Amino acid sequence: MEIKHPKRGKKRMKDGISHYRINLKDLIWHADPTEFKFKSTADIIPPQNPIDIVKGQEKAKEILLTAIKLRENALMYGPPGCGKSLLAKTVAEQFSKENTHKVQLEDQLLVHNFENEWEPMVIKVPTPLGKEFRKDILTLRDLLPTLLARDDKKVTFDVINKGYEEAVSEELKESYSTASKKKIMETPIMRTQHSGLFSVKTTTEEVSLKRILEECETIPSFRVIDDVEKALLNSPDDVLNTPIIEAEMEGQTAFLSIKDLTLVGVYPPNSLRIKQSSKSPKTPSQENLENFGKILDKYRSNNKIIKYITLMAEDMQQNPALFKKSGGLMGMFGGEGGMQPMEKKAMMDKYTANLIVDNSERKGLPIEEVEHPSVQNILGEAGHDPYNMRPPHTRVKAGKLHRGNSGIVIIDELIVALQEPAIRNYLLTILQEKKGRIAGGSLGGGTSAGIETEPADADCIILGCANEDISKYLTPKISRRFRHKVEFQSAMENTPQARIGYAEFVKYEIDQHNKLPKNAENQFPHFSPEAVAALIELGVRFAQTTSHGKTKLTNILDPIGGIVKQASSLAATEKEGLVSRLHVLEAEKLRTTSMAQEQDERIKSITEGLILLDTEGGKVGIVNGLTVTTDKIGLVAFGLPVRVVATASKSTKDHGISSAEKDVGLGEKIHNKALHVINGYFNNAYGHEIMGKCYSTISFAQMYNSIDGDSASIATIIALKSAMSKTPVKQEFAVTGSINEVGEVQPIGGVNEKIEGFYRLCKEKGLTGEQGVIIPKSNVKDVMLSEELAKDYKANKFHIYGISHVDEAEEILLGEKGESLDKKIIEAYQEKKGEQPSLS
Repeated sequence: MEIKHPKRGKKRMKDGISHYRINLKDLIWHADPTEFKFKSTADIIPPQNPIDIVKGQEKAKEILLTAIKLRENALMYGPPGCGKSLLAKTVAEQFSKENTHKVQLEDQLLVHNFENEWEPMVIKVPTPLGKEFRKDILTLRDLLPTLLARDDKKVTFDVINKGYEEAVSEELKESYSTASKKKIMETPIMRTQHSGLFSVKTTTEEVSLKRILEECETIPSFRVIDDVEKALLNSPDDVLNTPIIEAEMEGQTAFLSIKDLTLVGVYPPNSLRIKQSSKSPKTPSQENLENFGKILDKYRSNNKIIKYITLMAEDMQQNPALFKKSGGLMGMFGGEGGMQPMEKKAMMDKYTANLIVDNSERKGLPIEEVEHPSVQNILGEAGHDPYNMRPPHTRVKAGKLHRGNSGIVIIDELIVALQEPAIRNYLLTILQEKKGRIAGGSLGGGTSAGIETEPADADCIILGCANEDISKYLTPKISRRFRHKVEFQSAMENTPQARIGYAEFVKYEIDQHNKLPKNAENQFPHFSPEAVAALIELGVRFAQTTSHGKTKLTNILDPIGGIVKQASSLAATEKEGLVSRLHVLEAEKLRTTSMAQEQDERIKSITEGLILLDTEGGKVGIVNGLTVTTDKIGLVAFGLPVRVVATASKSTKDHGISSAEKDVGLGEKIHNKALHVINGYFNNAYGHEIMGKCYSTISFAQMYNSIDGDSASIATIIALKSAMSKTPVKQEFAVTGSINEVGEVQPIGGVNEKIEGFYRLCKEKGLTGEQGVIIPKSNVKDVMLSEELAKDYKANKFHIYGISHVDEAEEILLGEKGESLDKKIIEAYQEKKGEQPSLS
């Protein structure tokens, strides 16, 4: 009988396994500091365009700038920390400066709605009138009670409805028509001095209309017009312009007013001055009326404000007890009308304005950033009032969508916002109508639950930031309203221009720190070229998480920025003028030490025997696999070794490969797919005659979380073959890699983290010089060793082997060539019929 098996790898054991060992030069890469022409990053001239500080996202910049230019919303998505928020803020600031003079900002206020107090009115005024209007409302609250207390309240409402000048003019006309003739005739209307119509005066004299008429009657050519008082009553607004004299001048009859008399020489030129006084004596009430009118005239073009003040005045008329003088304007200590002081104060608070959007201090268009999406931050809220004593409009706080009106609102973690139905539905309204109500009770009832304001303006450009999972929450309605999709890349080409970009980013980070007033006594030094080179090497290393090769630099700026600050802080503590390469390496060491606590705990558990895992000796059916996991909050990824355990036995009843993780539901989709591939590999290698008589199990020892991925495929095959052939596996090795059905090894992700994870365990337990990891040969380009590991690698204390076929892993881990191992397995499970199987 002929047994088929996959094509064997070409390489065979020659001098042990050393020919699989990777050359050190292929596992490291060094940046050349001499390519930088600066002595320190302080010498770097920042890019003229601020958005150029974000490197490697050129396509994203292009799409984002187009969206802003069209004033449309944009969705920015990509890996965490790749500069989405930084680019959004930079672009927003640039847009704000360029357009600040093109847009008239508006302040928005809430006032009491006298028709429905649970729906506060929205008042809009041009910036910076918001603060002024709030102050004017308090002034009106003081003026109106006095004006409304007059016997005739009509003029107060006339001032509101007609305008101050028109209303007062009508009032004066009425006053003239009812005043006595004596008052009209004897009111001083001018001053005279020098000679002329009157006898010579040595001092200025106030002259009344009566005196003028008397003197005019003494002039032969002048005649006082009949019933001059009546003529004046018909035109009381301009006494000086009313004709009062019929004069014969050069054979012509003329009708002259008091002003005309100056023109014909009756009075010497320039001797007449109108007395600057009111046509009627001013009283305190009239002064209040004048101030009242001035305030109203300021807002006369805003019908909504005039309506509010009318309703305010009518409401005051219906609550006269509020304005009794005892205890002050509000009667705080009087308790008039049976009201308690707090109750009276609450009623008086009706007559106030709540400034919810104030742009008076802004230097450009509004830019609002929502770092922690919540109902309150985005939509606003109405505060809780346990005794319901505060008027609804005073309890409302605007959200950032309203405060960003006419500008840009940046929402970080947009996924969080879309997961909350209240925010998601509200966003749809804002995106469609460019305005939205601010409601109370968003988080579950309370005394604010009934509050819902009139729609407040929120006409802003929304820039949403999210990771790649945003696609799960993009309903068609949401997607249509974020027309521009801006994808951010996790890595960029490792070019000289990109490396200069890293240096510019270093300068930006240090300058941002140093310019803050709170850091005046804690200034950071800048980087030397050698320090920048070390940072770039870390950037190459970080880029390998997704298998990019050493031709890429990471675009994920969070860890890079953290290292910049940590290294600068170390140099500052040591009072060094520049950050050195050693400072950067020490900063990275501190970062990984502080962030990999879970990795440390697992290694400690292994060294103490709580988790079973060996780094020496041999075990049948047990292989050290390699996994990558993240800490509990998902900030840092690190590698961990894990035991893959297999058993195998003859069985006439059960057969096939049983996975503990798959059977109990801990296996995720990719992991379960990998099991199908492994089954296919064994069926292709040994056929049904062998596999139909073998029942085997596979599990990940002491792992209790869900498992996904296919990078444990090689470890699983080696464990199964070891169990089937009873051949021990060398425990000084750990292996990672996926395969296809014919045993070819495929690349995996996180190769650096996996190597470092097993290296750290071996170093903790003690390096023997025999330990190492086996990785896909196609991943060698992605390996970027730390300086510590590279040093031990050069000293042959640790090893890395690259393979392209699963047979090569068998040779390293089991010490058996493929044909020899296959023969053991076939002999163990083939029925004995007196003939040897033939191998191809």
